[in-house]
Amino acid sequence: MSREGKEFQMKENKMNPFKKMRNRVIRNFRRPAQEDIHALREKHEHWIDKPEVFAVGENNNGLVLFVSENWKSDNEFDSYSASPITIIRGKPFTAYPNRQAKNRPIFGGISIGHHDISAGTMSLLVRDKTTKEPLILSNNHVICNINKGVKGDAILQPGTHDGGQQTDVVGYLERWAVLKDGATIDAAVAKLSSESMARVGVLGFGNTHEAGEPFVGQLVKKSGRTTGYTKGKILATNASVKVGYGPNTAYTLKDQIITDAYSEPGDSGSTLQEQGTNKFLGILFAGNGAQSIICKAQNIFDQLNVELTDLPNKLVLDVSAYQGDLLDINKAKAQGVVAVFVKITQGNYYFNPKFEDFWAKLKAGGMPCAPYIFIDPVVPALAHFNHFKDCFGDKVCDLPPMFDCEKSTNLEQNTAVIQQLAGLLDGWCAEHDLLPPFDYTRMSWWNPNVKPWSGWKRYPLMVARYDTDLPEYADDPEYLKYRDWEKEELWQHSADKNMRGREMGFNCNSIDISYADMGFVDKYLNGVIPPPHDDYTLTINIVGNGTVSYTPNQSTYHSGDVVTLSAIPATDWYFTSWSSNVLNGTVSIISDTIVTATFTQNEPPPNGGYMKGKVIISSLNVRKAPNTSATIVESLKLGNTPEILEEKVVSTKEKWCRIGWNQWAAALYNGVVYIQYPI
Repeated sequence: MSREGKEFQMKENKMNPFKKMRNRVIRNFRRPAQEDIHALREKHEHWIDKPEVFAVGENNNGLVLFVSENWKSDNEFDSYSASPITIIRGKPFTAYPNRQAKNRPIFGGISIGHHDISAGTMSLLVRDKTTKEPLILSNNHVICNINKGVKGDAILQPGTHDGGQQTDVVGYLERWAVLKDGATIDAAVAKLSSESMARVGVLGFGNTHEAGEPFVGQLVKKSGRTTGYTKGKILATNASVKVGYGPNTAYTLKDQIITDAYSEPGDSGSTLQEQGTNKFLGILFAGNGAQSIICKAQNIFDQLNVELTDLPNKLVLDVSAYQGDLLDINKAKAQGVVAVFVKITQGNYYFNPKFEDFWAKLKAGGMPCAPYIFIDPVVPALAHFNHFKDCFGDKVCDLPPMFDCEKSTNLEQNTAVIQQLAGLLDGWCAEHDLLPPFDYTRMSWWNPNVKPWSGWKRYPLMVARYDTDLPEYADDPEYLKYRDWEKEELWQHSADKNMRGREMGFNCNSIDISYADMGFVDKYLNGVIPPPHDDYTLTINIVGNGTVSYTPNQSTYHSGDVVTLSAIPATDWYFTSWSSNVLNGTVSIISDTIVTATFTQNEPPPNGGYMKGKVIISSLNVRKAPNTSATIVESLKLGNTPEILEEKVVSTKEKWCRIGWNQWAAALYNGVVYIQYPI
């Protein structure tokens, strides 16, 4: 009747109730009240002193014991009859230190460690309750080296096992709870070396705004450095657990959570959060390959004097006519909004009728704001730009404008219009002492609709992704492995039916909300990072024989200038290609720029000389390739005498002649002669 991993019931009778016990046993008792279970656990907590007992906790029925795989009951346990009891067999719990990649900004769920240990997991950013300063949270044994750390010690990301060096310092040890018998947390916090390198949230989970109360059976998830995102449920609470911290070092920690959420070495520090609600329950610090041990969130808050925070993450809104009217900008400020983008134009044919009203109210309320342009690629970039300038007039931006990329024609046209408009806006921003404009898009649209280009990274990315997950940079090919950027600057995470419009002071339900990097305010609103003012050069390299003309022809250019290029091949040469930074014969100047034009020589005549042919039919198509499906470029007439540069024999009944660069005519087709040669 017994099965590994299953519960079964046994009635009290003459047989030894533990004779056939394997993994879990529940005696058939009436379920006691929860307060009675607490009292029983406290009474029998001394069982953890037994060599093969690893933890004593509570579930909804009674007590839970975590014991060795070969544990056998003893007299004290056999005589126990106070309440139901569950036995879970497994391995001893050991603290998890271990190893992974460098990430900037840093956030929860990635490799981190004290400079003298291997690596563990960064839990998340918390905030000092008193000073409101952001702090890195993880385990004592991860960032304090099992009580050996000293205030001010360097914290590395990634940890040393993952390649972390002194150049990878992200913080300095601030305070910790001492690890000892009877401790309730394995936790410590560190000050950030720079707020701009960190972001609130946990990899795969997003932000957590609220702590929760753990209970047995609760569905949970964790995000760790080694095993990433795993799910499980709480098996026991209020547990006393023996944890090994290396050779000859072990402590019994009290008031712990035990789950079956999978973890391995290196996951120490992982946050435990409730599935569905994202409530923060605690941080993982030990495990045995089957169960994981978590210290409770409230104990961490109390002992380290910290709290959860949305800050220093800031919120940014973007609004259009769909948001109705702005009624109270103070509501947005109270929610943490620090800036608003307002739609101004689309193409060269639309002006947002709400723009003037929004702009005036935002300015009057002291809210930093900037316009955004919706790009329609059927409209030339210059037409977009001139329409924007006409509509915006002499207003003053508080931060760079944004161009919205989500409407498509074809790959070449999308790329050319976006690139050229970005360049024009870039130049406009430089004239107004602003950093380069923002590029708004979603990766599922951008990647197939816009050509890759190294210059895109100049324009800070505002990425739309409507869920609660932080980008997992190495794992998601669509959203998170940003093809042309290293990371996003603004992450639009909420829209559609979020029902938060009125919270933000607008008479609407849906509103677009973005998280900002921690350094957003300093960078864009406080002017800590100055905008570029350099003049740039354009260098033309020629491969082969030919020349390049360009307009405007200047010695230097401003950032954002667009130059039109024209390739002119020498005699007996043809133009082959531009370097990859040239699109549709134009290049956007964003730095000192090098353009390469490649020319190729025409092939020499066959057999040392050209030969003449004569067209003997009334009309003959000339195509780009030697087949009837190729594009027709011109036609020959009866009596024309083209030069035969190359012959291609397809079969005994089909033969083609090359009469120019990418120009082919059928000399023989279906056995009928079209061109006679030589003549």
